[in-house]
Amino acid sequence: MLVEGWFDLFQCEDNTIPLCGSILSKENSLVQKLVNNNSEVYLALDPDAIKKSFSISSMLLGYGLDVFFVEISPYKDMGEMNKKEAARRRQNAIPVTDNFLFRKKMELAIGA
Repeated sequence: MLVEGWFDLFQCEDNTIPLCGSILSKENSLVQKLVNNNSEVYLALDPDAIKKSFSISSMLLGYGLDVFFVEISPYKDMGEMNKKEAARRRQNAIPVTDNFLFRKKMELAIGA
């Protein structure tokens, strides 16, 4: 699971990586490892980083990876949740598809 920062990491299970403001690009070693291992990727970025989530999702989908969106609302970030709630949110993550991304971008554009 990819999260924003260290405090988010503390509430999550194993195999969670904090991005700490990093922008993932195809040259990034983390991306290369995810692709080489054909990893499922769970994105649990803060709601204020939604555009970053879209960008990362699109890139990873382009590599044929399975990407899932972890809903954070009404929390500010994963760090505000207890471990049980964070695990529940991951378990209920939504599969990301091109259609899902399109709908979310449209919702953002119209303020829905």
